[in-house]
Amino acid sequence: MYENHPHIADELAFLLQGRMFAEGRLTIAPPAVPAAFPIDLFVQGPREWYPCTLPGYPLLLALGFLLGAPWLVNALLAGANIVLAQRLFLRLLEPGLASMATLLLAVSPWNLFLAMSFMGHTSALTFLLLMLLAMERYLRKGDWIWMALSGLALGGLWSIRMLDGSAIAVAAGLFLLVRTRRLGPALAFTAGFAPVSLAMLAYNARLTGQALYSPLSYYFDSVYHPGINSLGFGPNRGLHWPFDPFPGHGPADAAVNTVLNLFQLNTELYSWAGGSLALLILCLLLRRWDRIDRSLLALAAFLPAVYLLYWFSGGPDFGPRYWHLSILPLVVWTARLLQGHGRNAVAVIAMAVAVATFLPWRALDKYKGYLDMRPELRRMRFDAGGPALVLVRGRLHPSFSSAVYLNELDFQGPVVYAWDQDEDTRKALLAAYPGRRVFTVEGPDRTGAGYRLMSAGGAQD
Repeated sequence: MYENHPHIADELAFLLQGRMFAEGRLTIAPPAVPAAFPIDLFVQGPREWYPCTLPGYPLLLALGFLLGAPWLVNALLAGANIVLAQRLFLRLLEPGLASMATLLLAVSPWNLFLAMSFMGHTSALTFLLLMLLAMERYLRKGDWIWMALSGLALGGLWSIRMLDGSAIAVAAGLFLLVRTRRLGPALAFTAGFAPVSLAMLAYNARLTGQALYSPLSYYFDSVYHPGINSLGFGPNRGLHWPFDPFPGHGPADAAVNTVLNLFQLNTELYSWAGGSLALLILCLLLRRWDRIDRSLLALAAFLPAVYLLYWFSGGPDFGPRYWHLSILPLVVWTARLLQGHGRNAVAVIAMAVAVATFLPWRALDKYKGYLDMRPELRRMRFDAGGPALVLVRGRLHPSFSSAVYLNELDFQGPVVYAWDQDEDTRKALLAAYPGRRVFTVEGPDRTGAGYRLMSAGGAQD
């Protein structure tokens, strides 16, 4: 259903960055007519362009590009996550409970649709599982190399989702100090984390000139205004979208974001007819909590609590995606609540119904042609008569954002897709790309359907 194509701005930036890494590039040269090739989440300087997104996940996508199948990266990682989660659960839980928790993770629409996408959350979960497995191995065996490997895995998570990684680093460090009552394990953990953090500092310094200033911060500070993407409350936080009910970011915004994410979690976590959280809420009311219940609830609430300080909820894409790492304690908690009195059998039936009904319905109704980002242009042969210049008319997103992904990184190649935003840009394009056949297409926001070829002219002098 996703058609091996980006559908939101983050995915477009990730894929372009992955292609750049696969070709050994950190940056690309700007095109001859910059106004005709705007790309969201790209720092577009006078001498070089580069994505502002973190490099960890695009490095994994680069492997996919080298193999000719970037769409396989998340799919393979999602499969690996099931194996890793089962190994972790079997080490911490009794076999029946571990099997049910693994099954809940495997069929969760929240998990599956993120794995379908080109977002980095699936890979973040992979590194979290590797970190936890290595840490558990150290606590069981006492070999410090496992603590260093655990820190290295945390570094991988941090390079993909920095806020998640930072929060988990603090929590893991405190846990090690309390659990072991020794400084050594925490130091080994930090030593494993250090190579990734140093590489990230060097990456920042190369692109922004300051080791502690990330491309993401530079992008938002320069394109919008300083501090707009920072954590915390204040009137200058957020993009001030027209549908934002409150200016800036404050407790009211945090409450609204939490409600929006809880609504999505109730739908997407398991997609049971009565709601994914209904059983959990019922057990909260009727069950006498033990220490494990309280611990799992605290773990599940940890990242949502951290994200109270961030201005954006994550939007409607792929469920409450900023909370995704909370899926591990949630599936374990659900498995515990299902134990006994035939509830496992009822849950298996509910899962089967969700897989048979919700997944195909959601895939066709929401994610087929999601946000009107369509891959149709790559199936149209513009270069049959020689090099071509395709002028795309319509809004930046979706019409041109969907087309710019098809360009070569040097904005040359047999076919060049450019944004026909006004007459001056069009004249500059015709002068910059002489000798090419010129095609004009209208995008989905203009046609109300797919791309439509409007004109095909001869070669330009």
